[in-house]
Amino acid sequence: MEETMDKKMSVKVDPRFNLIKVIDNLVVPVEYNPDICLATFKKEHYSEFNSYHPDVTDEHFRTTRRLVPGEKFKVKFFQVMEGIISENCLAFLHSENVILTGVRGLFLAWQEAKDVFPVGKWSVSFDERSALWVDPNGSHRIANIFRCSDDISKFNLGLGRFEDGWNDSFCLLCFCECGNSS
Repeated sequence: MEETMDKKMSVKVDPRFNLIKVIDNLVVPVEYNPDICLATFKKEHYSEFNSYHPDVTDEHFRTTRRLVPGEKFKVKFFQVMEGIISENCLAFLHSENVILTGVRGLFLAWQEAKDVFPVGKWSVSFDERSALWVDPNGSHRIANIFRCSDDISKFNLGLGRFEDGWNDSFCLLCFCECGNSS
């Protein structure tokens, strides 16, 4: 019994990431179609963005894990606290047992709860490197959304580079199973 207690107490929190927001019950809508969701999102929400990167398309971005209509998730925002490389972000996400949803998860979270996105930060939803779009310069690109102000009509959609790393201007957006305690 004591050994179990000691193990629980020795669990380390990664100081490079700070949990700042949680969406407790995000449900994938019944009409969600993962094959055309990026095109559908652009058609329905393009006008709500100050800038919108044109290379965020269904053709460019694959996904490691397809979202299924009716699925429920807990979505967490972790503030990046210091400069860090993408491989360390992925290692942290794997340690948290997140479901890598990439840009599709980013768009779904924005569509269902854009008012929760942290103000003045870029929110990024990772996927495995192999699922990312490789631009003409050979960089693996990751979509991210910037919330400009408390006004929920002011957002930007950009593309970061996996190879560049991340700093305290970014938050990791993480999908977790609803019953998952991590």
